[in-house]
Amino acid sequence: MVDFDSGQRLQEQLLEELLARDDTKGYALFCEHPATVTIGRQGSRADLLAEPVDFTAREMPTQWINRPGGTWVHTPGQLAAYVLLPIDRKGWSLLEHRTRLETALVSLATEFKAPALSHPESPGLAGRCGQFAFIGTGCRRGITHQGMFINVSIPPPALRLVDWGTHDGRVSTLAAHRRAPTALSSVREAFVRHLAAALDYPRYHLTTGHPSLRRTVRKVYVFTQPAAHSA
Repeated sequence: MVDFDSGQRLQEQLLEELLARDDTKGYALFCEHPATVTIGRQGSRADLLAEPVDFTAREMPTQWINRPGGTWVHTPGQLAAYVLLPIDRKGWSLLEHRTRLETALVSLATEFKAPALSHPESPGLAGRCGQFAFIGTGCRRGITHQGMFINVSIPPPALRLVDWGTHDGRVSTLAAHRRAPTALSSVREAFVRHLAAALDYPRYHLTTGHPSLRRTVRKVYVFTQPAAHSA
């Protein structure tokens, strides 16, 4: 669990480090965030479907962020994957980079027996229940930043707080698409493999945590699933 602002600061630090190098090595950061709403360059306050008091009660800050994409909810149960790569040195355009990210998402969905497709108007991945993965990646001085958010097992009340800007108005989770409980840890492990393959990194090194990250101390609002009722 990484505070959203701490994750953004770490990206800035790593981006500056990559700019000072001349190789093709990069970074991918994987985490969950406490309940937060971010509004990207294609989003607006009109996308907020709940009253301000509702966000305040849930201790969910709303932040404007310089990334492609619209208004998205971040909460436990969603896998955030930030990818920082020197695509200029790899000879890729930003479009090719995004296509490779979508390839990794398709491979992930296939492994979990949840076939899904991307859509040009809503970068990411959508299944029969709606879009469950979102891509909002940008490029600064040849280095990519930001990345992807995969709704693994977010309860429906969290999904309904904003208009996610999907091409058909539907948003869902990987667990709903599979109709089965889905552990975020399993999705993370699989996605690391598929992302490395899609980005042509046959060798990679995994670490846990980072000295620059501060553990979040604010309360984490946990959305709960509705209770099941027996007949």
